[in-house]
Amino acid sequence: MNDLSAFQPLIHAASMRAVLKDSAFYAENGAVVGLSIIRRDLTDLHESLWRLRDLRLLSVGENQLSAISEQIAALDRLTELYAHSNQLIALPDAIGALADLIVLDLSVNQLAGLPDS
Repeated sequence: MNDLSAFQPLIHAASMRAVLKDSAFYAENGAVVGLSIIRRDLTDLHESLWRLRDLRLLSVGENQLSAISEQIAALDRLTELYAHSNQLIALPDAIGALADLIVLDLSVNQLAGLPDS
């Protein structure tokens, strides 16, 4: 994606972090396509997240996540996943089902390796 104009609403929302408490979303045609939930001390991700079928960008960095659900495979349009600075020790095999995934940031976690998928 070389055209950042499509993400202007997300960039604008991200600039209001004090109001949104480090959470932002971007919607297109009534569907959430970008979601950022950072620095919220989350230990898990609510099951309703996996129903956001149009999601292309998910940022859950700087939390306390130790795992990501196998249900992540439901986000089959996901192109960017930022899960840096958590407590992840393993990834689900289902992460391999995300055929459109281009960016995967897992830095600063406790991963020993990646799934074969």
